[in-house]
Amino acid sequence: YHWSLVLGLKLFGSENSEFAFQLINCILFLIQGVTIFFFSYFCLNNKIISLGISFLYLSSPLVFGFNRWIMTENFTFTGLLLFSFLIYALR
Repeated sequence: YHWSLVLGLKLFGSENSEFAFQLINCILFLIQGVTIFFFSYFCLNNKIISLGISFLYLSSPLVFGFNRWIMTENFTFTGLLLFSFLIYALR
């Protein structure tokens, strides 16, 4: 996570540190949402359910606010969902 913040600072300059931080967090968040969609689609083979799961995942920070959505919790939640789908795929 830290390497992505450093990369954002190098790309956008240190004068835009808050913008770089928010942009990198949003990009990582969308990557996680796409990962959840494709992995759930791979396991369930149903686009509607996969979209629903992805929507629930992506809507959580919008309900609670991005400022309260800490990236480590976000990665932990993503790992929990992927592990659940992995168990389903291996059964």
